[in-house]
Amino acid sequence: MASTNLINYTELSLRLVVGLGVVGLAPLTPNVKLTQICGGFLIITAIILMLIPRHWHHAYAVWWADKLKPWHVQIAAPISFVVGAAAMWIAIFS
Repeated sequence: MASTNLINYTELSLRLVVGLGVVGLAPLTPNVKLTQICGGFLIITAIILMLIPRHWHHAYAVWWADKLKPWHVQIAAPISFVVGAAAMWIAIFS
């Protein structure tokens, strides 16, 4: 993460575009407010990360890479998937 300007700003630009899309589509979902909050979170975090020096973002990623063991990531991945899928389900179908 953030190892080069290209990687950093590509990642953050995609995050910003997805966030804008989620906010833009929020009125079409049953749970408009939750969808706007999720999209807003993506937008705000993308902008903040674009404004801070890239080496801070990179250093933070490297710090976590040193702390986390592979099994930590293996445990967190399905949890992240379930939480993300639940948020989308609630936003779209509730």
